[in-house]
Amino acid sequence: MKLNHKIDIDLKAFILNGKFDFVEIGQTQEWLAQNFADPDDRGDGREQVEIWRFGTIEFYFFEKELFQIFCDGLHQLKKSRSLNIQPWVLKKYKKMTLSKFLKILNKEQVNYSVKHDSSLNNAIVKISKSQVIVYFSPEYGVEDVQPPQYLINGFCLNHEHGFERDS
Repeated sequence: MKLNHKIDIDLKAFILNGKFDFVEIGQTQEWLAQNFADPDDRGDGREQVEIWRFGTIEFYFFEKELFQIFCDGLHQLKKSRSLNIQPWVLKKYKKMTLSKFLKILNKEQVNYSVKHDSSLNNAIVKISKSQVIVYFSPEYGVEDVQPPQYLINGFCLNHEHGFERDS
């Protein structure tokens, strides 16, 4: 839908509560096309997967149904022509370590779980209420970094996690 203004997206509300304006996992591509902003770009993924890009935030559709909201391009969050992104802690993504992020979550009294994967050299934080996953890994090219110093590098909400939310 062509709009004459940008839609405000608060990433704090998304990460902590799963709120991305009124967009929800499971909505159809047709409904979103009629009720949400036009994407900046559209592309095809593998096998019946279509991607709508809003700057570096991507909506993934399988069989015309939204199954994932994903971003690993934190350096260009504000590049969308149709979304006005309020980045919250991602504004300083180059300095947002796992340790700092967990302190923020604790201050906000957010329930979460952390999973470390030494084979992939990363950690993920899953927010209980929203089911959003936040990814952390060592800075590219830097060795011998301990997990608390891993940097934030992306976030995702997908179909697998989208239907089992805490109230």
